[in-house]
Amino acid sequence: MRTFLINLWVLVLLLVALVLIPPLVFDGYQLTSRALGLVRDRRAELPNYQGIDWAAQHFREFSGLSSLYQDYIGWRRAPFAGETINIDSEGYRQHPGAPKRQLADIWVFGGSTIWGPGASDAHTIPARLQAHTQRSVFNFGESAYTAHQSYNLLAKSYLLGGRPKHVVFYDGANEVVIKCRTELNFYSTFHEATIRERMRSTRLSAQLIEPIQEILGRGYRSLSASDQQDSGYDCVNNEAKRKLIASSLVMDWMLARHLVESRGGHFVAVLQPIAFTGSPKLDHMPDVLANKALRAQYDAVYPEIKRQLQQAGIAYTDLTMAFDGSDLLYIDFAHVSPRGNDIAAQSIAALLN
Repeated sequence: MRTFLINLWVLVLLLVALVLIPPLVFDGYQLTSRALGLVRDRRAELPNYQGIDWAAQHFREFSGLSSLYQDYIGWRRAPFAGETINIDSEGYRQHPGAPKRQLADIWVFGGSTIWGPGASDAHTIPARLQAHTQRSVFNFGESAYTAHQSYNLLAKSYLLGGRPKHVVFYDGANEVVIKCRTELNFYSTFHEATIRERMRSTRLSAQLIEPIQEILGRGYRSLSASDQQDSGYDCVNNEAKRKLIASSLVMDWMLARHLVESRGGHFVAVLQPIAFTGSPKLDHMPDVLANKALRAQYDAVYPEIKRQLQQAGIAYTDLTMAFDGSDLLYIDFAHVSPRGNDIAAQSIAALLN
């Protein structure tokens, strides 16, 4: 009996070790690497950042950010205080002179392009918009947000107080790169498939095995990133899906406009530029140029969005050509360096003025 109990305890300890040690080792490695500055984001080395001394520090800080779950809007970034990135206690990115949310004249919603990876606090689109308009601007942007998440956040923000004179929705990129994934649908958020799988996996065997699979999966995804970016989309061959994606964006903008105007504000909808629209200079971005599968999704969905907006009589601003020219602006398929953010902010400021 004593031998049996000892063997049982050894088995339990081995199972615990199997579950806990790999994630702890992996997370410990990640934290140590960040602390020692071993994690490098190659975007900091792009020619866009020549002469910008804060670029490397910014991407180090960006790699260390985390997010917290919130119902109906999905997630917000955890509070953070850095040299180039500052996030308040509610998960909103700050910029110099940023007002309290309820006191701002202008609210700007969107995904990561509004949040501003690749830009220090003073160089995000909302920060530059504040500089160009001389009006107080609040940044509601968050990575991977779709227009529907922004609409839910808009409703929540009105409930918490505030009467902005202008509300800007800057959308398009995430409607395609997220919703055109084969495992997602026209109403999905970025994390839907992951959450569904976690809720389904209640068996003990899954609880023991999945942490190991996740660690191995992270490593595989990092090693095969170039392959992953070119696969797994279905909007080109799924007409019904791309029409629903476009319809969802149109409805979200209609609902947001009605909500804003009912509170005496002015609503501005912007279809955002990406590297696959217009004729931007991309010589420094061979990976983007080579990503024909993702380009094909935008070639299929963006015209459908424009068609439905015109059909519905929705007023919007098309900035898809805003980054044409010889300047090096893009740092990946959707995000731009500070000069690009300033161009976008100037275009939005002209609309408000």
